[in-house]
Amino acid sequence: MNRSKLLVLADAASFLIVCGCHEVAAPAIKQSLEPPIRPSATAGPPPPSGYVMSTAGGSGTELALNNYPYDTWIVINTDGTTFHLQAYGDAKPVTGQVGIGGVSGGRNGCDFHASVSFGQVVTSFGDCGSVLGHPDTVLAKGQGFVHRGSFPLDYQTPDLYDCDPQLYHECHVQELKDMGLTATVIPVVMKQVTANPHLVNFKTVPYQQVTFTTGPDPATYMIGGALRQMPMTTTSWVYTAADGTLDGNMCSGGYPIGSCMPYLHKSGRMVVKAFAGGWEQTSTVTVQCLVTPADPILNDSTSDFKLREKVREMLDLSNADSSASEGFNVNHPGWNGGWIHETAFNIWKSPGGEIKFEVADPVSSDACKVSYGVAQPALGDSLIGAGHTHVTYQGDPLYCNRNTTRNGVEVPMQRYPGDPNGVYVVNGPDSVAADEADRATANTLQVPQYVMMASGYLLKIDPVASLSTPSPQTWYRVFGGTASQKKCSWPKKYKPS
Repeated sequence: MNRSKLLVLADAASFLIVCGCHEVAAPAIKQSLEPPIRPSATAGPPPPSGYVMSTAGGSGTELALNNYPYDTWIVINTDGTTFHLQAYGDAKPVTGQVGIGGVSGGRNGCDFHASVSFGQVVTSFGDCGSVLGHPDTVLAKGQGFVHRGSFPLDYQTPDLYDCDPQLYHECHVQELKDMGLTATVIPVVMKQVTANPHLVNFKTVPYQQVTFTTGPDPATYMIGGALRQMPMTTTSWVYTAADGTLDGNMCSGGYPIGSCMPYLHKSGRMVVKAFAGGWEQTSTVTVQCLVTPADPILNDSTSDFKLREKVREMLDLSNADSSASEGFNVNHPGWNGGWIHETAFNIWKSPGGEIKFEVADPVSSDACKVSYGVAQPALGDSLIGAGHTHVTYQGDPLYCNRNTTRNGVEVPMQRYPGDPNGVYVVNGPDSVAADEADRATANTLQVPQYVMMASGYLLKIDPVASLSTPSPQTWYRVFGGTASQKKCSWPKKYKPS
């Protein structure tokens, strides 16, 4: 196949990279591509909930609030609405405006006073008689209610009366209004779960105990002048090995359980779910093996091995929604087309040491090549690596929208099975080294070029001065292989569905 050339644009800050690719070099172990992990999605922080309580309900009106499955601190505010209470004769309480705090002076002690209840926990909006009241902060669990207190007790006996109902018909008349309330959850987020140890050589140990730890943030909150613990209830601790085997729920959840210490025998990802701040939240962390020969980007545990995650994700994206046999689809050109195609990414490092991963925006892409731009994402960032995928196995057909040379003649390749205008082309043999276009990319950018293979290998091509000098090449097993190699497979990106 003709090799594509790398084009360097006049703008020194950007390049156009064209990678012409084969599935090459590493021993071929053909296996199906694993689907990405897709656990259930989280709902997100709940918005404030609004309620309306009408004074028309009279004594004992009850308003249902949200049902909170786990301990959750909430704040209930009122909109400050008041209603007019008209008293006749010597009736108590006397005429005036009444708010959420009710009114004192009647024979009930306090009338119209609202209270909040969650089970046996009952709170209120302040002292009796407070017109505006104050926000009620309550530790909610289960079904909540707001209750309105009693209507004034107007008449007892002819000798003990506040007013004569025969004269006035009613001793008190209440203005009818709607009172608004808002319940807001105090924000709490789940801390990023950590793993200790984060690095384990699973090839050499039968089992390794690993401690996973998380917790609420903030851990405490000032409520009513006192520092209160913010609750977080863990609901599941599920560890999935990178080879796809599921170890299931590793530990019991609950409050205040914030750690799990299972014994593990393979690299993988712990997914922790917890209820905090009114919603179910998720945090994940991986436990992995170091690669040898050592690579500072591939062994970057501070980012939870983001490059490893990215190369696996790129391979999944290369098979968006089709198989290799479907070939090039001229009706859907572009990055998200339905045919098998190569994807690419760039790796940047900020002045502060942060490693950033950028999915490259392609100029064109099919199963033979990908052309993409390289432009600095932020001032001061430096390019430290680039990569792309080889999406077919050794010996499999390549369906591409391009020409190739056969017996010295340039002819079109097959774009799809049975293409009458193309020729049938297959990949090179397994022993072929890194192809010229990929070596040229590494040399031009002077950074390592990472090539993720469909067979489960990652090829690292280090840059040299020119194509006349052999390029150092390193092979890493990402997934598949022997039973020992599978123990150190790289976990896929966590993707909530």
